[in-house]
Amino acid sequence: MLTLTSDEIEDLIRRVISHGPPEWVTQDNDIRRLKVIGSLFHNVPSLNSRSLEVAAARIGCSSVRLGWDNVQHMATESIRRESDMFSKALDVIVTAFLDRDTFADGRRVVEQIGNTSSIPLVNLVDDVYAPQSSLAIIAALWERLGGFKGKKIAVSWGFGSKHVLPSTAHSLCLMGATLGADILVVAPQEFPLLSRVLRETKERIKTADSQFEERHNFESFEGIDAVYAMNWCRLDDFNRLERNTEYASKYRNWHFTDEVLPSESLFITDLPIQAELLAARSVIDSENNITPDMFAWLVRALLGSISYVTDDKTEQSTII
Repeated sequence: MLTLTSDEIEDLIRRVISHGPPEWVTQDNDIRRLKVIGSLFHNVPSLNSRSLEVAAARIGCSSVRLGWDNVQHMATESIRRESDMFSKALDVIVTAFLDRDTFADGRRVVEQIGNTSSIPLVNLVDDVYAPQSSLAIIAALWERLGGFKGKKIAVSWGFGSKHVLPSTAHSLCLMGATLGADILVVAPQEFPLLSRVLRETKERIKTADSQFEERHNFESFEGIDAVYAMNWCRLDDFNRLERNTEYASKYRNWHFTDEVLPSESLFITDLPIQAELLAARSVIDSENNITPDMFAWLVRALLGSISYVTDDKTEQSTII
């Protein structure tokens, strides 16, 4: 996903939008030919695994969970060989790897498998990036905003108790910048995004002739078209919940209300919604909160991505 050009991402977005309600019927012959999708998941939230099951069911395809139950005891090369063994019996592989011990190890494993896969491969999420959830968000916003060029998108930390990895935030910054959006990153200094992601975002912003801003204070989002808010963890303490809770307690006022969100701004966060912690009930209940639609959009993102990597006319057979 991160190597795709703006034109390629737009093609992907069109596919995502086309694979959805009201009938959920696709005329995509390539995706209809698929028989078996294999998933290699490790430490993946159930919501993500269920999205693949629903996506496969929508196209009449079997989804088989292959598992990485003993992956913590396997060398990277052994993981690669095992995935290669499975691929000989599959049409598509979907990966998801979150390493709870060493940050970015999941990303390293996914990249190695993706770079050597003999069949189409889609990465759902890893400990650095979340290609599918960010694609789902971008497609949903694209449909509402009519595109991304010149739009102002905020990626903001907010108070809560989840302390999840900022994988979706990382992918949103990079993909949004590639599509020509102005990107605003808002986070306390104790909860920064990965520095290399911010550097790459700034480079893409220059190429797209857009604007980038980073701030560490919580104030009005006046002029912002859409706000993605999430209670992400400190990367230095990504596997220590108690440390994150201690640091986050200083920022209880990072709470999304009608006073900080303009009435016309779209709002989105991760499921399940942390009502009253991250955002006020009025924000959660607003028509501009598109979070309740996000599971369906995640299913559509998977269908669009699978369509893309199995299309003989595209140059990419992997989305990682």
